[in-house]
Amino acid sequence: MKSLCSILIIILVLASCNASEEKDAANTESTTMDTSATQVKEDVKFLYPSTYPSDWEIGDPQKIVKVQELYKVMLADSNYESTMPYYADSVTTVTFDNRELKLSAKDFVNRVQTFRKGFKTLNEEFRNYVSLKSRGQNQEMVLLWVNEKGTRLNGKADSSSYQETWRFNDQGKIDYRSIFVRYDY
Repeated sequence: MKSLCSILIIILVLASCNASEEKDAANTESTTMDTSATQVKEDVKFLYPSTYPSDWEIGDPQKIVKVQELYKVMLADSNYESTMPYYADSVTTVTFDNRELKLSAKDFVNRVQTFRKGFKTLNEEFRNYVSLKSRGQNQEMVLLWVNEKGTRLNGKADSSSYQETWRFNDQGKIDYRSIFVRYDY
């Protein structure tokens, strides 16, 4: 019986040592992975040059919130004047049909209001968004991917998927907006 107990104790001690070694190996592997994540990235050699600065990094997420606040006002169809401080004196907008318009902030807000007035109901589903900052140009952009569903005043259902770009100038004001749309008929 003593020899059976001795064998069990030896087996338990060996199993315990083996488990400790596996745990140490897992910790070492985890540490190695963490260290490699903090290493400096090497420069990527792109195949084609960018005509716009390519020094983008993740920008201020509060800029996304700012754009979403504009949407909140539009969806509620009220208090459009409250959005005026968000815009620069003039806003360039590229419409879904590729018309480029340079508008005063007031005219831009009026166009948004006119757009909203064309719907009985309107719902925007934000699929994704990101804020990007160009270090070289001290400029930030918010990119949104949205699914839109609404009912026009005549009762016709309307839906689309679109990508918008909102640019902020160095004073943190919106001075540009463009949109690419796919209509879901």
